[in-house]
Amino acid sequence: MAVLTGLLYGALDTTFALRLYEMGLYDEARYELERIDNPEIDEIDLYIARCHIESGDLNNSIIKLNLIIDRTRDYDVLKSAAIDLAALELYRGNPKMALDCIERAMARGAEIPSGNLLFIKNIADNNWHDIGIKPPKRKSPELARWMSLILPGSGQFYAGNLGNGLKSLGINSALWTLIVSGIEKGYYSRAFFAFFFLAPRYWLGATDKSAEIAYEHNLQEYLRACREAARELEW
Repeated sequence: MAVLTGLLYGALDTTFALRLYEMGLYDEARYELERIDNPEIDEIDLYIARCHIESGDLNNSIIKLNLIIDRTRDYDVLKSAAIDLAALELYRGNPKMALDCIERAMARGAEIPSGNLLFIKNIADNNWHDIGIKPPKRKSPELARWMSLILPGSGQFYAGNLGNGLKSLGINSALWTLIVSGIEKGYYSRAFFAFFFLAPRYWLGATDKSAEIAYEHNLQEYLRACREAARELEW
């Protein structure tokens, strides 16, 4: 009788928690799910992980999903956890980790749609055209660096940051005006100070900044492509 009563209360708690989840009350749903003391129901852990995802706590969701993949005996939960985790890893720009979790789940018997495995392999190999995703548009950090060295601001323009490029162009124009006018008017100490102390910071510093902007652009483009791919996974 006590066992039957416990199962009844557990079922009611689970139904209530899942209703909270469907209503978008993810923190409240997670709290209710964590109160349910039934380690045999792996679906509870799956929804706890999903609550973490919806609340923006990706690290805890990844930890939880990895644990599910390694220990669950429920093949439906295993499949769902693997695809959830693969989508998360793609969202974070880690296609190799996404591929790893799919292969781990398949090794434990999960029936993952074959399209998902090929899809993620293509992403890991940067075969974007084969999966119909717009490839990341890459900017060369070295080219951005050289462009800024020759014409301050041009490297930032190339890397896609108009505001920073205009700022660099303005500051360096004023700096070189100061240097040239100092030499022409005999203010050599001023020209010396501007060239040896200000130029390394604003002229040479701009070359590093343009390369940094190009790296950031490449990262964001890669994440954009991976996140588009994550939405295309077969469930």
